[in-house]
Amino acid sequence: MPFVEPHSLQWFFIVERADRAFAQTVRAMIASEQSCEICSLCGFPPLGDFHLVEAVTIRREVPSLRLCECCLVERQFAGETLVAVGGARDQGGHPDHRGFLAFWKRITRRLN
Repeated sequence: MPFVEPHSLQWFFIVERADRAFAQTVRAMIASEQSCEICSLCGFPPLGDFHLVEAVTIRREVPSLRLCECCLVERQFAGETLVAVGGARDQGGHPDHRGFLAFWKRITRRLN
């Protein structure tokens, strides 16, 4: 599926058909924040746009998400495969957090 910019008219057209409640939630967050530049899941300032390659908890028909750093990490730990698009950073934002993320991934691999 080609990349569709999150929160665009085309994106809402697709998401409305796949998961109406999710689309309505995103629309409400956009109205509340008066900006499309928000995380699709929580409404915080986004890290960037991500193409949803392999969905686990999100409906497979949802083509892309605009995510903040916390939601990106949560989606990755849930097993979803996301590809950064444009200026988004793939593994989380702040350099100080990268060491923690690597450490956390090592711990969770050992537990499994």
